[in-house]
Amino acid sequence: KAYKRAVNLLARPIMLKGPLRIEVEIHSRDNRRRDIDGYPKGLFDALTNAGVWEDDSQVDEMEFVRGENNKINPHLKVKIFKI
Repeated sequence: KAYKRAVNLLARPIMLKGPLRIEVEIHSRDNRRRDIDGYPKGLFDALTNAGVWEDDSQVDEMEFVRGENNKINPHLKVKIFKI
């Protein structure tokens, strides 16, 4: 719930339509091992809830990569493109 609220504050409700590509750069707090496949579900649900797109089924392409760690401000950098 807290994550969804945070995304609602940061994301612009633009209601994208049609097929989409999403690129996500993960900036974790530290070097602990994390499965990269755990990120999409929560992020996609939060973006849907924030009104960024109609439904996460619109995502036809996705790329998740690890960025540099950021102990002070761990975050995800998200780019969404119409395809």
